[in-house]
Amino acid sequence: MGLESNSNVREFDIFVRTVLIIIGILASIAVLICIIYLLYRVFRRYALKNLEYKRYFTEKGAFEGQEAELIEELTNHSFLPMFRVDVETHITTKLYMPGVNSGNEINQEFISRFFVMPFTRIRRHHKVILKKRGYYKLESAKISFMGIQLYLDSAADIKVYPRELFIEDIQKINQCIQVSSVSNIPVIRDVFSFAGVREYAYGDPINIINHKSTARMGKIMVNDSEFVLGRRILLCLNFQAGNTGIPVDEFTEILEKSMEFAAYLAGEAVRKGWQIGLIANCKTDDGGKSIKADIGTGYGKYMEILEALSMARTVFGHSIGRIIDQVADEGLSNTEVFIFSTYMDQSIEKRMEMLTKKGNVVTVTDLKEACAYETQR
Repeated sequence: MGLESNSNVREFDIFVRTVLIIIGILASIAVLICIIYLLYRVFRRYALKNLEYKRYFTEKGAFEGQEAELIEELTNHSFLPMFRVDVETHITTKLYMPGVNSGNEINQEFISRFFVMPFTRIRRHHKVILKKRGYYKLESAKISFMGIQLYLDSAADIKVYPRELFIEDIQKINQCIQVSSVSNIPVIRDVFSFAGVREYAYGDPINIINHKSTARMGKIMVNDSEFVLGRRILLCLNFQAGNTGIPVDEFTEILEKSMEFAAYLAGEAVRKGWQIGLIANCKTDDGGKSIKADIGTGYGKYMEILEALSMARTVFGHSIGRIIDQVADEGLSNTEVFIFSTYMDQSIEKRMEMLTKKGNVVTVTDLKEACAYETQR
């Protein structure tokens, strides 16, 4: 009986010690958690100061209807791990982000939650569908961490170009542009034909140096090439409705279509080596009252026109006569001028006559007719 009693006492002592050890461990853990929490409360502002957040689109610009990616990068430059860092962003529904259900018909709201360890960078990719032509810019993001909220500058912008044309649109606009070339200004060199010699200019290739003329003249002379005739085109978009009585929503659709026409023609001109320029009497997202891309060639000119169109608002700024007068005063000549407008009036007729006297050929395209099948869909 005495041995059993002693054994029971020892088992009870072991049980009590075990319980006390467990309670001590749990208490230590609780104290440690409290200390860590208090330290985080103290150092959370320090942690936020060492937090870097930036975002950017994978494309500088793309066509309406295409996809792009919005990249988020969160970097923790501190020695403290940061748990549950929420980044809240509001973005227009015109840049649609699949999977984002919060927000309204105008803006989407999405929250990215990060758990980032010390001296670590996390990068996330979000698909964006470009629903509408325009220029879009994200300015700042709301950061939330342990009860503190702040806004960090995190600019990201993208230019959405006019939608690429469908085949029926292309057939329609080609009827307007397929006229004989009238430009007397050549744009493509013919390396097999020579017009004479001239003095060397910076950028001339060495293989066109005329050595005999150089020796005779005492200075470097080069062969001057003839040119193959190319087209010289100026597109003029009229954003003024006039007295047409077209409903506002329908007129906006017509203007969007005219910009799609212009983007297509600019691409065709560049691919065929023609010179192309653009003027339009619209307000712009950067506060301008018209857009103007001087006549030129090459991919850079094409991108300049696309970017100008992405910045256009469907509201007129200057009058159509004013923007035509501006290019006329600069000496516009030997150019095919295509005016896209929903109406014809004395002001436009007067400018057509003036441009024609300067050696240009002017064609007015009735946007109501060109877009009739589009607005009936």
